[in-house]
Amino acid sequence: MGNYNKVKCEESPRLTLKKEATKISADEYKIELTVDGPASPDKTGTDIIIVMDSSGSMKNSMALLNDSIKNFCSKMLKINNTRISVIDFDGPNTFSGTGSMKDARIITETTTNGGFESNYENIANAIDTKISVAGATNTQAAIRTVKNQLIVSENSRPNVDRYVVFFTDGIPTTAIGASVVNEDNRYKIENYIKLSKIEFDSIDKKDTKFISLGLLNYSNWQNVQAHELLNYIQNSGFKDIQNNTDIDSIYTEIINDIVLQRLIAKNAVLTDVVSKNFEIVPNSNEPSTIPMTVSENIVSFNIGEITTSGTKVSFRVKTKDAYYANNEEPTNDKAVLNYNTPKTNIPIEGTFNIPIVKLEPIKGSITIIKEVDKNGMEPPFGDTFTVKLHGGKSMEEYNFDLASNSTTKVDFTLKDKDTTNLIYPYYLTIGEYDIKEIIPMNYTLKEIYVNGLKVDTPKFTIDKDHPNITIKLVNKYDNDRFFTDTQSKENQIKYNPTTQ
Repeated sequence: MGNYNKVKCEESPRLTLKKEATKISADEYKIELTVDGPASPDKTGTDIIIVMDSSGSMKNSMALLNDSIKNFCSKMLKINNTRISVIDFDGPNTFSGTGSMKDARIITETTTNGGFESNYENIANAIDTKISVAGATNTQAAIRTVKNQLIVSENSRPNVDRYVVFFTDGIPTTAIGASVVNEDNRYKIENYIKLSKIEFDSIDKKDTKFISLGLLNYSNWQNVQAHELLNYIQNSGFKDIQNNTDIDSIYTEIINDIVLQRLIAKNAVLTDVVSKNFEIVPNSNEPSTIPMTVSENIVSFNIGEITTSGTKVSFRVKTKDAYYANNEEPTNDKAVLNYNTPKTNIPIEGTFNIPIVKLEPIKGSITIIKEVDKNGMEPPFGDTFTVKLHGGKSMEEYNFDLASNSTTKVDFTLKDKDTTNLIYPYYLTIGEYDIKEIIPMNYTLKEIYVNGLKVDTPKFTIDKDHPNITIKLVNKYDNDRFFTDTQSKENQIKYNPTTQ
């Protein structure tokens, strides 16, 4: 893996840039560029709890609220790794009823998801089919259900941002274990408000942003109490909705607020100038959702917005010359991130570190085995066999002298015809080589093997895929060749007398 250092953008301390190079094959590297925000890598996603008042007073506003929340969910789920839990709450339908935890329901809950859903269709279907408008307002039950859902979120995903968006159109008219009262019953109402505040105080809010929304149509003391309660159960904003036609725009504002809180860069474009000894592998970008543009040795990613969770892109490069070697080779000349600050739109350029990788040489070897078939005789000692290898892309020639039944081996570094930066000794150029042999008198060539296979044409190819070659030449010793006869015979003179 190439070395790297995290580089802090001096102009924007909320961003940290990091670049790494990881070897994935002999001549190919994965280049990974990471932009870390202040929440990364600690924060890995977002959990949102939406609370909807479905009490009887919402009869004329529920359709608008449902549509606004569905639109809200659709947009928020586009943020990477977001889950949403929807709670609706009301109260008993009669004054004789008693408030309970059943007054608040997690409508997105299934047997497996713990109430958090990331599929928009499932959320929209739950909102359309599981909510009915009726009854009193049990704010305490809703807040306690929020508390329970936050525990689920913290246990299942401890490293995410958490938001609670709480909507109501009125003051609480019941509480857990309490009776239902008319909105004019100030004593009871103030007690139910107090219970709701106590419930809110019991929540661990250190990592959760609470936003409250009120569609309030009160006057006198009810208006004061309702505003005070909604201000109390938030830590990131209370939005006072003037009429039900403003509901959708208010939820859009919340989307923008959440995105802006998470947004640390916009109009972000990452540009990497790859060094001259590498080439960019086409269509190697990850993730594929961020398109990669390549122009010669320059690659760019149009990232757009970057949130506090950061972002990561990668692509692959390979050496232009597979045989080029260097102990310290930079993967690029320069990599930068250009972006604008979210609020002030100030243009900023941040620079990534430059990874250094070691390009290993490709080692090879040629082993030559000289084997002699004595043919039942004893050849003279000291005969020498000369094996010639001729060829390669540079038309090189190498000679090897071997004695009978001996082996020689030579190790080297492979190179291409135009390979530069030859920092290692003993190079051999890749390509096809002919095998020739100068055979001493009284021997004939019987057969040649290359890497264990008998060949009819004495050739071999050496390259990065076939770096090690073993050649075996088998010769046969023959008597009565040339002027040598190693066998002794007795000379006999035959006399045949003739008659006169």
